[in-house]
Amino acid sequence: GKGSLMVSFRRTYLDVVRALSEPIIPSSKNFFKHTDYYFYDASLKFTHQLGTKTRLTLSAFGNKDKYSLIDQAYSVSNSMNWTNLAANISIKHTFTDAFNASYSAGTTYYDFKVNAGFNNYYFNLYSGVYDWYQNLDFSHQVNEQIRLKYGINYTRHTLTPNKIDIDVEKVSFVNNNQFFSNEGSVYFQSEVVLNQKISLAGGIRQTYFQHVGPYTHFNRNYE
Repeated sequence: GKGSLMVSFRRTYLDVVRALSEPIIPSSKNFFKHTDYYFYDASLKFTHQLGTKTRLTLSAFGNKDKYSLIDQAYSVSNSMNWTNLAANISIKHTFTDAFNASYSAGTTYYDFKVNAGFNNYYFNLYSGVYDWYQNLDFSHQVNEQIRLKYGINYTRHTLTPNKIDIDVEKVSFVNNNQFFSNEGSVYFQSEVVLNQKISLAGGIRQTYFQHVGPYTHFNRNYE
């Protein structure tokens, strides 16, 4: 079979500018002295024709942003980090000129981190979302006027709304909340072409959402 591969990458260079400016600009006037910021991302897509009727596609994407402000003279440190990742594999098979099916599976990930410190006080915050999913879709051209699409989807969610770590002198506090859920759907839609200027489309979709464990729940008595 035949295939193709596409790869891309980009990056900012503020951290490089900061490093180059240090020998030129006096330390007391250098705006970049205590700060650092950059981001980069990369993507990949690979397509391969397994046969005359089957195509395989692999795709991936990732990026990261990082910012920091550190001033040792004042015992101050702050940083923020963002991360995005995604990957997918899909297979499409054409049974006939009028009927084809595609299956895809993949995962997505996002996190956000904040770290702050001043003297003996430290604060760390983490938040993230992790999903993995599967889709099975069909497309059927019944005739020149009617086209049908239907399929099923499933997604597993893992949500961390906040994970907090606080250290105040010799006292520490850690709070970690994480939730899990299942989400699924079944759909059916049709498109009817009445003439060259008018077409009608409609469909139905049934969804399902389930919050599952394990998780910890605290009952607080405010009286």
